[in-house]
Amino acid sequence: MIAPRPVRSPAPTSRSLVLTAATGYTWAQLRPFVVSLRRTGYSGDLVMLVSRLTPADRAALLAAGVKLWSIHPLLSRLPLWWRRKFYSRRLGLLHRHYGPVCDRLPLPAVRRQLVKAWLGRPFLDIACSRYYFYLSYVHAHAARYDRAMLTDARDVIFQADPFAWEHTAPQEFFLEHRTETVASQWGNALWVRKAYGEAMLARIGHQRVSCSGVTFGTTAGMLAYLRAMTDELALTTPRISGFPGYDQGLHNRLIWTDTFPQARILENHTGPVLTMHGAPTEEFATDAAGRVYDREHRLVPVLHQYDRHESLAGPLLATLAPDA
Repeated sequence: MIAPRPVRSPAPTSRSLVLTAATGYTWAQLRPFVVSLRRTGYSGDLVMLVSRLTPADRAALLAAGVKLWSIHPLLSRLPLWWRRKFYSRRLGLLHRHYGPVCDRLPLPAVRRQLVKAWLGRPFLDIACSRYYFYLSYVHAHAARYDRAMLTDARDVIFQADPFAWEHTAPQEFFLEHRTETVASQWGNALWVRKAYGEAMLARIGHQRVSCSGVTFGTTAGMLAYLRAMTDELALTTPRISGFPGYDQGLHNRLIWTDTFPQARILENHTGPVLTMHGAPTEEFATDAAGRVYDREHRLVPVLHQYDRHESLAGPLLATLAPDA
């Protein structure tokens, strides 16, 4: 029998923020994320970017205490072939110049960046444009929060309060399984190569892959991260517009070129998140109820990509059944 060793933070979580993009999903798809978070006793805000919700799905999310931000991601409504041809070719001049033009606006620096974030939203898939929305939200509400978590939604489940951990760094990033590097994992290699070119891939290709799906930070640290990410999005828009997934290439470029010197970069089993894609199922310890623990027998607060492991996902989801 596993004896859990929880790591608790003395700070309350009511001034914490969980921020996620969940456009195009239904309540049934989001229920494990929302219900598991609420059952941990988390008392902070949960803010979700949403689109095309049915009235029933909207009502269910609101009843669960989710703060909804309805957006209209233009690219997600268009056929993929149209996005690639029209956005990449016909708007190429705008893509190349909107960022530099915004940087020269006669406004305070923070205001210039917010204008750039607002203008850049329509050019990118929601996987990338979410960072523009995140920057706007965290900047507008910074006084309300001490800490923030940016997270995927569909493939994340919570086992404990995500902030009930000693979060001490301005940013916390999480590594994927130790067998993969940026260059060896085809998707990450493609994203870096297309966004930055072969020279950047050669520079950081030997580094481990950090997953952009979950990031923690203090409010100030998160703002610094989001400003850097949105600068990179504006810079690379001519090369990545219309395509999903490139945020992870940008995320890794920033981490492995020392943009955040005070950040913590955490392996699986050493922090509050398990990034489970690519890891063998037998690497994860479970108890009789199906809960997942790290190697130190600590209950892991956040399971990311748990759905890649069918034998683990079933028991985890069963604990969230309405009558459980």
